[in-house]
Amino acid sequence: VFVDLAMGTGTDVAIEAADIVLIKDSLFDVPVAIDLSRVTVRRIRLNFVWALLYNCLGIPIAAGILKPFGFTFKPYIAAAAMICSSICVVCSSLLLKLYKKPADVQSSEERLKERLRALKRTAERSLDKIKRKKRERRESTDGRTYMLQSLSSDDENVGV
Repeated sequence: VFVDLAMGTGTDVAIEAADIVLIKDSLFDVPVAIDLSRVTVRRIRLNFVWALLYNCLGIPIAAGILKPFGFTFKPYIAAAAMICSSICVVCSSLLLKLYKKPADVQSSEERLKERLRALKRTAERSLDKIKRKKRERRESTDGRTYMLQSLSSDDENVGV
């Protein structure tokens, strides 16, 4: 089974042709998308089984299969039972909002972010050192220039 993936910054043709479009440009989202699709399919199957069982029991009872035993549903109760079936399926689907990333993907992403922060701190320290050295050279050059100027002005004053 092949699945086409496209990044959000891809060309319009790639985005239109892809089965899945990842909005962010993070490759960590690929295993998350695959896991989310598996969880979604599992939820669809569960909803199907739930609705099938509910209807297999509810429809014959509403049709009067238990009438010889003195048990029947009035039409409005049967309609309410069908509505309850739909509400249960919708509520079950809403549980997908509680989806969390797989722990291994989340920890890998956090480790990568921590490495990037460490590299950024190292780069900032290196840049600070370079700036400090440039400033020190400039200050030492300015000091030499000042000393040379003061020496040359002293030589001129001595000769007078």
